[in-house]
Amino acid sequence: MEVPRSERAPHFFQGAAWGRTSKGNAPLTRRRVGELFARSPGFAGEFGLVVGRPGRVFAKALTEPYQETDWNGRLQTRERHYLVLGNDGEADVLEAMWEWVTANGPESLVPSAHEDPFPLELLQPGVQVRVQVIRAVGEPSNLKVRTRWRDKDGKLREQTWPVTW
Repeated sequence: MEVPRSERAPHFFQGAAWGRTSKGNAPLTRRRVGELFARSPGFAGEFGLVVGRPGRVFAKALTEPYQETDWNGRLQTRERHYLVLGNDGEADVLEAMWEWVTANGPESLVPSAHEDPFPLELLQPGVQVRVQVIRAVGEPSNLKVRTRWRDKDGKLREQTWPVTW
């Protein structure tokens, strides 16, 4: 049997996958068949397979120091707090949104968001959005953020993230 060079590898003959080796043609192991299929151009699209990580909306807390002059003219270092939300997958997410989650305690103890652009119709892979928040006095230490989004098939997804400043 002769196995030609091809972008459509692996090749099958009588139920076995064959490949080219330095010593000629030989049957391929299951692992090698998988590797060849994974590298084959167009294979995933042809069979409707998802390649890469699906889109996911994550949330994390960020604190940034800044300096300002107080009413006495002294330079003061203060902090701004942000909630950073982004898509760490490899596919778009739709209708991205978020909300505070508290296990116990009144809703008044959660931070307030300043200029919140959510919900977002589309959040592309690698994109991050910062929402400045004003921390609440007595804010619970077990504060969490729930992110929700729709995947490309329209299915609602969600994940909850702890927030630590």
